[in-house]
Amino acid sequence: MRIGLSLALVLVLVMPSLFIAVESRHDCTGDQCPVCKVITGAVQMEQQGADVPHVLFAAAPLLAAMTVACLVRAFLLAGDTPVSLKVRMDD
Repeated sequence: MRIGLSLALVLVLVMPSLFIAVESRHDCTGDQCPVCKVITGAVQMEQQGADVPHVLFAAAPLLAAMTVACLVRAFLLAGDTPVSLKVRMDD
Protein backbone atom coordinates (compact mmCIF):
# COMPACT_ATOMS: atom_id res chain seq x y z
CA MET A 1 0.00 0.00 0.00
CA ARG A 2 2.76 2.44 0.91
CA ILE A 3 4.64 1.67 -2.26
CA GLY A 4 1.59 2.39 -4.40
CA LEU A 5 0.91 5.67 -2.64
CA SER A 6 4.56 6.67 -2.92
CA LEU A 7 4.65 5.88 -6.63
CA ALA A 8 1.44 7.83 -7.20
CA LEU A 9 2.85 10.86 -5.41
CA VAL A 10 6.13 10.71 -7.33
CA LEU A 11 4.28 10.34 -10.62
CA VAL A 12 2.06 13.33 -9.90
CA LEU A 13 5.03 15.48 -8.93
CA VAL A 14 7.11 14.47 -11.96
CA MET A 15 4.39 14.90 -14.61
CA PRO A 16 5.13 18.60 -15.40
CA SER A 17 8.79 17.76 -16.03
CA LEU A 18 7.84 14.81 -18.24
CA PHE A 19 5.47 17.00 -20.25
CA ILE A 20 8.18 19.61 -20.78
CA ALA A 21 10.66 16.95 -21.88
CA VAL A 22 8.25 15.28 -24.30
CA GLU A 23 6.84 18.45 -25.84
CA SER A 24 10.07 20.46 -26.01
CA ARG A 25 10.42 19.81 -29.76
CA HIS A 26 6.80 20.20 -30.86
CA ASP A 27 5.62 21.86 -34.08
CA CYS A 28 5.07 25.41 -32.84
CA THR A 29 2.24 27.30 -34.56
CA GLY A 30 3.41 30.77 -33.52
CA ASP A 31 2.43 33.28 -30.86
CA GLN A 32 -0.82 31.56 -29.86
CA CYS A 33 0.64 28.05 -29.58
CA PRO A 34 -1.28 26.22 -26.82
CA VAL A 35 1.59 23.79 -26.17
CA CYS A 36 4.02 26.68 -25.57
CA LYS A 37 1.54 28.23 -23.12
CA VAL A 38 1.24 24.99 -21.18
CA ILE A 39 5.03 24.54 -21.13
CA THR A 40 5.47 28.12 -19.86
CA GLY A 41 2.89 27.50 -17.12
CA ALA A 42 4.53 24.22 -16.09
CA VAL A 43 7.96 25.87 -15.92
CA GLN A 44 6.58 28.70 -13.79
CA MET A 45 4.88 26.26 -11.41
CA GLU A 46 8.06 24.23 -11.02
CA GLN A 47 10.15 27.34 -10.39
CA GLN A 48 7.73 28.71 -7.82
CA GLY A 49 7.12 25.38 -6.15
CA ALA A 50 3.40 26.14 -6.32
CA ASP A 51 2.49 22.85 -8.00
CA VAL A 52 2.95 20.71 -4.91
CA PRO A 53 -0.14 21.81 -2.90
CA HIS A 54 -2.37 21.89 -5.98
CA VAL A 55 -1.19 18.52 -7.20
CA LEU A 56 -1.65 16.97 -3.77
CA PHE A 57 -5.15 18.44 -3.59
CA ALA A 58 -5.95 17.03 -7.03
CA ALA A 59 -4.48 13.64 -6.13
CA ALA A 60 -6.34 13.40 -2.80
CA PRO A 61 -9.40 11.60 -4.23
CA LEU A 62 -7.16 9.06 -5.94
CA LEU A 63 -5.19 8.47 -2.74
CA ALA A 64 -8.43 8.16 -0.75
CA ALA A 65 -9.83 5.65 -3.24
CA MET A 66 -6.64 3.59 -3.06
CA THR A 67 -6.76 3.62 0.73
CA VAL A 68 -10.41 2.53 0.80
CA ALA A 69 -9.72 -0.24 -1.71
CA CYS A 70 -6.82 -1.53 0.39
CA LEU A 71 -8.91 -1.46 3.57
CA VAL A 72 -11.81 -3.29 1.92
CA ARG A 73 -9.43 -5.90 0.57
CA ALA A 74 -7.88 -6.35 4.01
CA PHE A 75 -11.30 -6.80 5.65
CA LEU A 76 -12.43 -9.26 3.00
CA LEU A 77 -9.29 -11.34 3.31
CA ALA A 78 -9.30 -11.26 7.12
CA GLY A 79 -12.50 -13.28 7.47
CA ASP A 80 -12.66 -17.00 8.14
CA THR A 81 -12.97 -19.21 5.10
CA PRO A 82 -13.59 -22.94 4.83
CA VAL A 83 -9.96 -23.37 3.91
CA SER A 84 -8.68 -21.41 6.92
CA LEU A 85 -11.06 -23.36 9.18
CA LYS A 86 -9.89 -26.65 7.56
CA VAL A 87 -13.41 -27.76 6.74
CA ARG A 88 -13.56 -30.86 4.61
CA MET A 89 -16.15 -30.71 1.85
CA ASP A 90 -15.90 -34.35 0.75
CA ASP A 91 -18.24 -35.85 3.34
